[in-house]
Amino acid sequence: MNWFTTQKSSDRPVRPDEVHMWFTLMNSGEVTAEDKAEFAAWRLENPGLYERYKTLEKKWDMAKDVIPPMPPGLAEVEAGSMKYSKVLAALAACLMIFFFVRPTDAPAPSPHTAYQTAISQIDRVNLEDGSRVLLNARSDMKVAMSTLRRDITLNEGEALFSVAHDKHRPFVVKARNGEVQAIGTEFNVDIRNDFVHVVVLEGVVKVTRYDENGENPNVLIARAGEEISYGGAHPGKSEKIALKTVAEPAEAVAWQEGKLIFNGDKLQDVVEEIGRYTNTPISIADESLKELSLYGIFNARDTEGILAAISSALPVTIEHRGEEIILLRKKAVA
Repeated sequence: MNWFTTQKSSDRPVRPDEVHMWFTLMNSGEVTAEDKAEFAAWRLENPGLYERYKTLEKKWDMAKDVIPPMPPGLAEVEAGSMKYSKVLAALAACLMIFFFVRPTDAPAPSPHTAYQTAISQIDRVNLEDGSRVLLNARSDMKVAMSTLRRDITLNEGEALFSVAHDKHRPFVVKARNGEVQAIGTEFNVDIRNDFVHVVVLEGVVKVTRYDENGENPNVLIARAGEEISYGGAHPGKSEKIALKTVAEPAEAVAWQEGKLIFNGDKLQDVVEEIGRYTNTPISIADESLKELSLYGIFNARDTEGILAAISSALPVTIEHRGEEIILLRKKAVA
């Protein structure tokens, strides 16, 4: 009996290699009309096996550009029966070619694991490779690990990364239109007002920024005690990637101890930072106030205390309007 002859699953055993046998036959170049009819009947009777067949077909399509064509005659059909040994030989040849020729820089997609933190919440994440991540409040991160890469995507917020050394698997953090690559290092990535700030505490990182089309990479290397900043990609704009020395790198990660240290930070950045620790929306009504600088060390969860300091140090009036806080320019005294 032809192993491919359609029968109900209750009437016959299912061969473990049945899907591969059909795949080999249908790609052999020697398919008869009878084969096609039997294949059509087989896939209707075996929808589960046919799904596996389609998966195998997709993998073959991805690899066919680098795999030589299957020589004709590898699968032979004789009057409704298949020479089983030759089919398996053909299958083995195909699979060996597929696995040995498949490019090593194209790993199979790895499922993402998502992490989010709420307002005023700081979360510690231990990754499977031994790396550690401290995720600041109001942050959103996705992690995908494979045998070739360690891919992290920071969609919003801030995170401190302590990376386990693995020279065979680059550790890459994607933030906005750029990425940070490190091997055995510690660095902080902060997204604020559509700008990304990378501060290196230990080791070396490579930061690459792309334009709005994901092209024209701009690359800088940062070492311990240095910071790289770059702006988001917007049509018509050309924000540059910049490198500078940081006098006190530890200030960038004071948030892990519940502190916010502002050393000449712009008021718009200060407002976004404290917004990670309060449910109350805070906005700046006067555009001219956004560029003002603030200095000081504050309790991250003492929103009212920080606002009081802003009002005392800067020409700013704090107004509570319903469930919102507005920063206005302080009126001059007549």
